[in-house]
Amino acid sequence: MAVGEGGSPYNLEDFNPNLWLKELAAELGVPAKKLLAMAPQRDPFNKGTPADWATAWWFREMNARFGYEGIHLRRLHYRVSNLGEGRVLLWDGVTPYENNSYCWNKIQEAFTAARILGLVDAEAFVERRVKASRVDSFGVNGMPEPQFSVDTPYFYGLPDAPYSTMPNLVGDTSIYATGPSYSVSGYVYDPRLQPYVVEIWDEKSGDMDVLRGIARMYGINYQPGVGYASITNIKRMLKRLAEYGKPGRILYVSDFDDAGQNMPIQVARHSQFSCWELTEVAREVAPEIMVDNAALTAEQIERLNLPSFAGTNKTEIDALEALHPGELRRILIKRIEELQDLRLETKVAGAGREASEAVREKVDAVMEEHRGRLEEIQREAQEVVDRYRSYYRLLGEQMSDRYERLGERYERHIADLKEAAEREHADIEEALENLEVDLPELPEAEVKETDGWLFDSRRDFLEQTQRFRRAKGME
Repeated sequence: MAVGEGGSPYNLEDFNPNLWLKELAAELGVPAKKLLAMAPQRDPFNKGTPADWATAWWFREMNARFGYEGIHLRRLHYRVSNLGEGRVLLWDGVTPYENNSYCWNKIQEAFTAARILGLVDAEAFVERRVKASRVDSFGVNGMPEPQFSVDTPYFYGLPDAPYSTMPNLVGDTSIYATGPSYSVSGYVYDPRLQPYVVEIWDEKSGDMDVLRGIARMYGINYQPGVGYASITNIKRMLKRLAEYGKPGRILYVSDFDDAGQNMPIQVARHSQFSCWELTEVAREVAPEIMVDNAALTAEQIERLNLPSFAGTNKTEIDALEALHPGELRRILIKRIEELQDLRLETKVAGAGREASEAVREKVDAVMEEHRGRLEEIQREAQEVVDRYRSYYRLLGEQMSDRYERLGERYERHIADLKEAAEREHADIEEALENLEVDLPELPEAEVKETDGWLFDSRRDFLEQTQRFRRAKGME
């Protein structure tokens, strides 16, 4: 990625969303406002006017002078507004920056411009809009990997000659105590085997317990929040998708009103903008991501006859839960199950059984290859053992002085068979160590895709923008 003026991660001569949008509008022969999906002052693709750059550079300077890594915007506001005689001016060069609501709104405006235009790193600031912690049930550690292991059977060998006061042959002619043992691992269901990284994003935290429970039950992520979701959270989502190496699906939950209708679109539009940054500016491959407003929607309000809050046109999630307990849970479960292969756990278990059977067959084949010769060695050895055991019984204690010579004689007779048994054992050990088994692959999830998502990163800019505008009733 090129580094531009002032250490920006972008080449500022090339990076200007506003100019890019105007050039596209001219190419299409339409007014630039027709390509906006949000209010002009909020749409990230409209940032880049001289006023935006002045605002963004002012914030960059304030942060460089008074901020620090990991600062919260509110603390930066207090630092800038309480300088006494050395107070600073806003970017208009006239208005002193003071501890009031006007200046607080202005620094937020400047912060947004600076992040969108790449003059500050969104990750360098702490977000406190989200009061509750995330639920990350979709882990990032290593994926299950099918594998097997085989242990060579314990080798008894053939009996040795006795060297004790009581004559007898030690042991019997069983060359192996048991057959080889083997195991198969990696065939365990994991949510990461599912095709998508699914996340529930919640505008409010009142339904946190319900949504946390759903996230844990289905192995998905949950991002609680208050009000407008931050640019930082969207960028973090794209980083997670890059780590997971899977497409992402965000199910957004919010109240329904003018602002509520905007919130899912804002998240979706900023997702589109972040993908655009990666592809058009950084020349990288953007993760595939889709965003949709799961609740509340106009269709749900009409179908469930949900009332608006007294004296407003706002319909709250609370009304849904109060009048239709459990409905939010049912809505989200239905959407989640559309994005997951519900038979995948059974498929993985079946693949594990298939793998175990494949290893067993290979191990049995190795043992079967040597079974005939082992049995022949064992029969011949048993004849020798039986013959010499009778000798030992006859000799008894009277023949103790001949034990050693008899043992040497026995060892001469059994030596070739011992060597033969050891050779077979070595061959079996080598065969099992080099055993190759074609293990079945972990099954892939099968999910039917739908085309009704509010945002789909696979759409081109124009198609996606028109989808936003239709959703907002702008066309």
